[in-house]
Amino acid sequence: MSDLYISYGTRERHWVSLLASQLDDAGYEVCWNSTVVPGQDFHESNGQAMQASRCILSIWSATSVEDYWVLNDSESALARNTLLSLRHREVVIPEHLRTAPTIDVSSWDKGSMDNVLEPLLKLIASRCTPSKPTLSARKQAAADREKRLKAEFARREASRQKREQRAAERRKNTISP
Repeated sequence: MSDLYISYGTRERHWVSLLASQLDDAGYEVCWNSTVVPGQDFHESNGQAMQASRCILSIWSATSVEDYWVLNDSESALARNTLLSLRHREVVIPEHLRTAPTIDVSSWDKGSMDNVLEPLLKLIASRCTPSKPTLSARKQAAADREKRLKAEFARREASRQKREQRAAERRKNTISP
């Protein structure tokens, strides 16, 4: 089960891949159609993934407002009360889908996703919490684990050296008259 399923028009694929990566770093399990396994039925796989997701994020752009699958996904999510909308471009969201919580990032500065991500994370958090630690928390846990391993290695090495030193002293004492 993923936290978030992203429905979007294919022209936004690159932008959505960056967004999905940022959401993953924030601790969300993200499903978008690039995660379909080759050989699987695309529509069946996406339908199952969408049904298993806690929230559906529809990305609205000039192409997605006319895309059958984005509209279908969004209507289904609206009926389940799991729809969140992100207006990526200056477009008019279909009227019957405007009741969903929406964030407008049409003025997004191409240089940084920060001004998009913070308000989006707040919107998503209003419906579902991340199911895994954030990237920074995962990095901190890895650093802590490495620190513990180094300390354990140092403790074992010191213990080994003391044993060797005692063994050398015993050998020396047994050889000396």
